[in-house]
Amino acid sequence: MRAGFGLVGLLITIGVIVWIMHKSTLPYTQEVLKKGDEARQQVNPIAGYSADGSMKFSDSLVVDTETSGGKISAIDVTKVVPGGPADTAYGLKEGDAILEIGPLSVKDNIQSSDDAMGQLVQFGYERSAPLKIIRDGNQMTLTPNAPKPVAQNSQNKKSDKPKDDMQHEIDLHSLPGMQ
Repeated sequence: MRAGFGLVGLLITIGVIVWIMHKSTLPYTQEVLKKGDEARQQVNPIAGYSADGSMKFSDSLVVDTETSGGKISAIDVTKVVPGGPADTAYGLKEGDAILEIGPLSVKDNIQSSDDAMGQLVQFGYERSAPLKIIRDGNQMTLTPNAPKPVAQNSQNKKSDKPKDDMQHEIDLHSLPGMQ
């Protein structure tokens, strides 16, 4: 009988401890959970999903191809789901014509509408590559999670050639604390 009361008391104590541990999250556990959420937000786009994992990039827009001379010349965005990854990551809008996905030209690399979506997901969104588009007659580059698209024209286009050593030194010395 005494052993029975001891066993019941032990089980009640274990139950209370489990309940307390379940209800209160320790600081270390909270930090681990926070880091896990941060990692999930970084990994989801690599897997083709929105940062919160709620929507696939391919489900957030509808595209069609534009042909010229029998070859696909652009990917036309025909629909964008508001709040979806195409909207939040790139700011794509209905009517945009995509010319390049990262370093890949649409003319040379896209064979069909299905291929266009696959290339957008794989070589654009999953790799956080910029998209060169035409919107309202203006050519611009959309970078993932950038607040505004950057219009390109011949006056403000920077040179792609690397800086020489002297320019690099000047840039370093013009930084605060680097004199």
